[in-house]
Amino acid sequence: MFYNKYNFRIKDFTGEHTARPEIGGILIKPKESVATDSFMLIRVDSVKSNDEFPTLPDGKSPRKEFEEFILPKKSAESVLKLFNGGNSTTLPILNNAVVIKRKEENVEIGKTDLEIFNSVNSRTIQGKFPAYNDLFQEKGKYIEICVSPMFLKKIATFYSEFCDEMVSGLKIRVPVEPDGIIRFQGKRKETGQKAEVLLMPIKSTE
Repeated sequence: MFYNKYNFRIKDFTGEHTARPEIGGILIKPKESVATDSFMLIRVDSVKSNDEFPTLPDGKSPRKEFEEFILPKKSAESVLKLFNGGNSTTLPILNNAVVIKRKEENVEIGKTDLEIFNSVNSRTIQGKFPAYNDLFQEKGKYIEICVSPMFLKKIATFYSEFCDEMVSGLKIRVPVEPDGIIRFQGKRKETGQKAEVLLMPIKSTE
């Protein structure tokens, strides 16, 4: 199975709780990677490709099947450095990393650009990752609205600085109509200010 940089960027969703080391890393499975800090939960599918991975040195080869493991956040950061060479447009398969070795408490993840092969050896976090499959099951009625991630990021960045009392949180009103306006409202207690943002949905072309 192949993993691109997005499978490891979810390190930012891991937890810092020393009492729960199992959420301090990314759960790596053959078909997906998952991370949680107990407040947010994210999973990213593995890369689907029919291409063969290049031959690796020293008789090493990608593992297609392996026992799932929890990769520590710091190790995920080291794996991300393997992607610093940029993307290959001629051979997209080179934009991926693979699990090469998986032992009881250790794992090796590697990447190649055909000229150089680099890998990260890491101890795995021992423990049972929280059950999450049921949480991803959609239950009941819902409205699906398509919005721009870029605009959401801009809104979230503003409110992360504006709201000085995170306990009150950010209010989000989602309309019943799929083409309705999403409304955000936050308050700044120190100055008595209120900030409201309206986000227009992306019109479906289907």
